[in-house]
Amino acid sequence: MPPTAMALILFGALCHSLYNLFLKRSAGDLRVTVGALAVAALLSFPAILVSPLASISLTGWALAGASGLLEYVYFRLLTTAYSAGDLSVVYPIARGTAPVVAVPLAILLYGERPSLIGLAGITLVVAGVLGSHLGSLGSFWASPQNRRATLLAVATGVMTAGYSLVNKRGVGLM
Repeated sequence: MPPTAMALILFGALCHSLYNLFLKRSAGDLRVTVGALAVAALLSFPAILVSPLASISLTGWALAGASGLLEYVYFRLLTTAYSAGDLSVVYPIARGTAPVVAVPLAILLYGERPSLIGLAGITLVVAGVLGSHLGSLGSFWASPQNRRATLLAVATGVMTAGYSLVNKRGVGLM
């Protein structure tokens, strides 16, 4: 992998982690999300210079709209999940649910064929999420707040899978 690509991936991971930390610390204040999206839009603006908006097909715009709707629901669910539960509960479940949902759907819808290494990575992510919560399953069932946060985190992960699949189709148009 080229060093520039690795640097961009690591920078994206850092931004993502910081955003989630700030969102949780703000008690689910949606203004944090609006601020993060404004920064992302500013950082993404140079892409318009490479690919003018007029070059996007009607199908591309429809997919962008669908992705935007799914991401809007994602942000609302994530904000609500963080106001209902701990970062240590919400974040890993939301992040771990997405590949569990997206991979089988990508296989079914797009004919994707993940490599053995890719499947092993997904398995490790799921095992890590489950493993990090095995000790707290008793409190999950005992606490309605934990159940609510967990269900919201799962729904957040489902939205991530949804917009990822829509984005995959959109990128395929280019």
